[in-house]
Amino acid sequence: QARGGEAGAIDLAVHCRPRSSPRAATRPTDLVIIDCSSEACAAAEALGAAVIRGDASSDRILKAVHIHDAARLIVSAGRDDTGILIVLSARKLAPTLPIAATVRNHDNEDIAQAAGANVVVNPVAVTGAMLAEGGA
Repeated sequence: QARGGEAGAIDLAVHCRPRSSPRAATRPTDLVIIDCSSEACAAAEALGAAVIRGDASSDRILKAVHIHDAARLIVSAGRDDTGILIVLSARKLAPTLPIAATVRNHDNEDIAQAAGANVVVNPVAVTGAMLAEGGA
């Protein structure tokens, strides 16, 4: 289980394609996955991603994956508080890094943005809107 999160929730995906080609399609081999769960790490590794088992909010781990050189960061931690802490930690080390984060509670969307996320996605709200429109 991801630290404090749901089973199978990935703490962090760091997109490692050089910043010079940010629009190129992302392949699993372009990703570094950080997660506390052995199972999540094994699944990501099976897809071809590089994997580090550990705490994605740790400065030591973020420095190890060269977060300051990443093209972008995707945070999906399973818990809003964990995700926001990861965003804060990454933003401190990489002030210009594009960061996308998921939050599940509407009240936390502005907090995630204030923490440094450029894009905040609420999958609960998106799914609800799709259902309301008959699109799901």
